[in-house]
Amino acid sequence: MRANTPWKEAIRREWQQTKRANSILKKAVQTEWRQWLPGLAVMILLVSVAAAGYALYSQSPSAKVLKELRELEAATKRELPLRVNEVTILVDVRFEPNQSSYWYVLDGPAEDFHREDLERMTRKNACEEAKVARRIRLGRLTSEHHYAARNGVTVAYFKIKTCP
Repeated sequence: MRANTPWKEAIRREWQQTKRANSILKKAVQTEWRQWLPGLAVMILLVSVAAAGYALYSQSPSAKVLKELRELEAATKRELPLRVNEVTILVDVRFEPNQSSYWYVLDGPAEDFHREDLERMTRKNACEEAKVARRIRLGRLTSEHHYAARNGVTVAYFKIKTCP
């Protein structure tokens, strides 16, 4: 029978030490895993709070975006009142990060106009505008429209929150 060489003995010793270390680690994990639960729960809570905070504040517009919206609103208001078509006059606007509001006055009595027709026409025009339609589809924009007759009677009010 062949004698064990020194390197075979070294490998055998290393193997036994590794088995012993694995056994000790396995016992530690089996007996002390409950001690890890509070720390793990706190870590999960912190990660969840951080993710929620990021989701909440990453949606917030920057100061530059707010300034551009104010400038666009001011420039648009300088052009008002603006005749949109034969019977519709745009009289006021308000631009916010996630909502645009428009106020119109219609030439003619309120009974000459139907809310459904106004909404269909306005939705068609808004959804044909590529940038607007994309923001509406992504849920980043609501387009609000107020229509009134010359005598001040409200004809229609609706929000566009979806585009086909």
